Amino acid sequence: MCNQKFKDVTVSEVIKDCEGVSLGKEVFLLDDFSRVKDSSYIFRMRCLVMSLCLEGECGYSVDTTEHCVRPNDIIIIRKGQTISNCWESPDYKGLLMAFSYNFFDEAIKGMRGLSSLFLFAKNHSVCNLDQDEADRLKEYYRIIKETVTNDKLYFRRETIQSLIAAMLYDISSVVCRMQKGNVVGSRAERIFMDFIHIVEKKFRQERRVGWYSEQLGLSPKYLSETVKSVSGRTPNEWIDYYVMLELRVRLRNTEATIKEITQDMNFSSQSFLGKYFKEHAGMSPLEYRKSIKIREFYYLE
Repeated sequence: MCNQKFKDVTVSEVIKDCEGVSLGKEVFLLDDFSRVKDSSYIFRMRCLVMSLCLEGECGYSVDTTEHCVRPNDIIIIRKGQTISNCWESPDYKGLLMAFSYNFFDEAIKGMRGLSSLFLFAKNHSVCNLDQDEADRLKEYYRIIKETVTNDKLYFRRETIQSLIAAMLYDISSVVCRMQKGNVVGSRAERIFMDFIHIVEKKFRQERRVGWYSEQLGLSPKYLSETVKSVSGRTPNEWIDYYVMLELRVRLRNTEATIKEITQDMNFSSQSFLGKYFKEHAGMSPLEYRKSIKIREFYYLE
């Protein structure tokens, strides 16, 4: 353990280390693990990884908790988790998908049940599928891979995001099956889910934690402590997450002016929106819109 080094895992790094197919630096797919390099690194996840075991076994530790993966097990590894002690049997076969968080966030925008999925992934890094569920996931992988490699599709990026959203709805059905009849989680988890449900409806109009605590009948301090303990993020960070996702989507996918976006998102002025966006994205809204156009030109080349 003392000789292990930490390594940040981004889609770009995965592309360099493994031989698979990719869309820019946002999506990576792998189904041949025979060429994956052995590593003694401790990995810090900076992207989202989903994997399905087809044959054999593999194992790893997530934040020091050990997991063993067998056929038809699906693995979900989230941003911020630490992965170590990875191993696989000689006959291991599987499928792996890695997504940048900007890309993934846009894909799941508007999805119902996000809080339930978040809590499930937080507490279940490994989930077993029945054969029909595993076959459906393999079919999603096949179609997504075909789409990634088809450079004739003008809306390739958007098509992949739609397929990911559909796949996640299927995974949500698995979660519902597993949780059927179970008692609802702890009070803290219920508060977090209620908070997220309100944020999903009202983040365009309200960004004040105090307003959300009033709706839930809680003090701002108690809400902040509870949400942080369950999710690892503060209420402000969750509100900013939804606001920034909406801003990025509008700047990328619409021709709305900054003035129109300012009004729709209830910012006091264009300058305040610009300052807010730059604080979280490192660039102005116009610079972001320009960078997106450059990247889309790159994809079409």
